[in-house]
Amino acid sequence: MIKGREFDLLADIAELLKKYGPDTFEVLAGFMATPETTQTLIELLQSTAEICRSSPRANAKPRNTKTTRSIRDELASIEVVDSQKYTLLSDFYQALHERNVLPTLRELRSFVADCGLPEIKADARQKAINPLMRSLIELPTSELAEILRAVPAYSSNDRGLLRWSEIILGKDRAVPTNQ
Repeated sequence: MIKGREFDLLADIAELLKKYGPDTFEVLAGFMATPETTQTLIELLQSTAEICRSSPRANAKPRNTKTTRSIRDELASIEVVDSQKYTLLSDFYQALHERNVLPTLRELRSFVADCGLPEIKADARQKAINPLMRSLIELPTSELAEILRAVPAYSSNDRGLLRWSEIILGKDRAVPTNQ
């Protein structure tokens, strides 16, 4: 599976779909199906990397594209590659903004710590949302789905303790509700 910067490169290429349209992508895919074209593309990529390494700017620190791209842009590029991951992340992102989940900075930080995600050093909940989303974007879809299943347990509504009891005891032995 492709991870990290290679995935970012593919996501950037996928974003060109908006500019060039699906027909151009299909023609290019057909063109790349021949072994000669594939070899030419490999040589082009390798020579481009060699030229970049030999340039004076090669020693300069690479620009961090994650800070220049918005979360919505990153989600859009994920939608093209992995629709299930996109759905999980976009629904969660929307719920965060509407304060339907993790409504306080304390709950958000607790969630991050319990999930083993990198610590968020933001001083306001709104500023903590993007670092949280960036951490979640890096996760594989299966792990992301498992983590996001636990989110309702962090909600500060009166059903929060009920959700924790369901997680700890299992649904069969959960505490009954008075509804």
